[in-house]
Amino acid sequence: MKPAMATILLVLLSLFIHSNGKEKAFDVRQHLSIVSRYSVVEDIADSSFVPSKIPDGCTPIHLNLVGWKSPWKGKLKGGELIIQGEDELYDLEIRTRARFPNLFNDDYHPDVYAIKATHVPRASASAVAFGIGLFSGKGSLGPGRHRAFAIPGESCASDTMLRFYDCCQNYKLLVDEDLSMHAFKKSQEPPVDKLKEPVYDEITSAVRGRHRLNLTRKDITSLWFLCKQEASLLNIVDQACALFSPSEVSLLQWTDDLEAFILKGYGKSINYRMGVPLLEDVVQSMEQAIKAEEEKHAPGSYEKARLRFAHAETVVPFSCLFLTDLNFKKYKGNSSCNSLQSLPRREIGGAILWHLLVGITCWFCTVVQPTHQTSTLCKCSTMNIPFQCQL
Repeated sequence: MKPAMATILLVLLSLFIHSNGKEKAFDVRQHLSIVSRYSVVEDIADSSFVPSKIPDGCTPIHLNLVGWKSPWKGKLKGGELIIQGEDELYDLEIRTRARFPNLFNDDYHPDVYAIKATHVPRASASAVAFGIGLFSGKGSLGPGRHRAFAIPGESCASDTMLRFYDCCQNYKLLVDEDLSMHAFKKSQEPPVDKLKEPVYDEITSAVRGRHRLNLTRKDITSLWFLCKQEASLLNIVDQACALFSPSEVSLLQWTDDLEAFILKGYGKSINYRMGVPLLEDVVQSMEQAIKAEEEKHAPGSYEKARLRFAHAETVVPFSCLFLTDLNFKKYKGNSSCNSLQSLPRREIGGAILWHLLVGITCWFCTVVQPTHQTSTLCKCSTMNIPFQCQL
């Protein structure tokens, strides 16, 4: 009897250890909305987050911020593509080539592989990082046998594809004829902040009581911003981020997604209606590639990929146009800012959507399948949200 009982206990112990091994610790880096790193969130599921509870009798450890120094002290410039971004773009290309080995097997020519970026330096730097991986081993430059490639771009004032928010007059006329996109966004922030206030008030009260710090809502806003910067850029999660519980991080992330929804996504129809010329260009490139495939054009004589590098203000509104039942012919040929009918909507993609858009940079690539269907590497996903979006 004793050996049998020992065997049962051993089996139960093994099951307990095995089940505990599957539990994953909360990682704040997976909950930073649009600033989460791709490498951190690529394998997580939409509904994987479950808030943890502090057991009765446990006392939270007070965070010591005495003597804290900013890691960015003395730096006067910003806005450039950081090293981590270069790595992610390079790795993205490696994965792309592995997934579509026949797509990039031709010699480089700007008419075969068209690469474009906005005039903002970090966008063109993203294109360079991707292109270095794309054409490595295909040239004669240096040990890596790299080759030069072209990255043309339109003027910011006339770039209707990648900077449509700076060109669409109806967008500016929502407030003022001469108002820039950034000024318009600024004018919309107060009502958005009003929607976020209840969440921030609740978190401010909780953090103030837990850590016995006389914090205001403005302090919590700054600490959340610092947490995102430390976690996404420096992999530091035990300083500013340690002030917040997992459930509070989830709520703060939700407020960031809400802001992106209103200011960049489905919140105003003009946001995504401006992206129709870019959608038309993407569909046109697909149609041309399919036609060339059907007519069996010689390799290297037609465009195989069209890659564009832009920003969240371009990518997020454009992603709203990826609809299952979108009848593109209905909108083709119409001006995106004048006579378009209201486009159908989906539920907003949550934090996972922004992760899939690769932060500030995304690229669209035509892939001709044997069935003459096309696919893109940047797709939207949906998740449950506390409201539905309808026109």
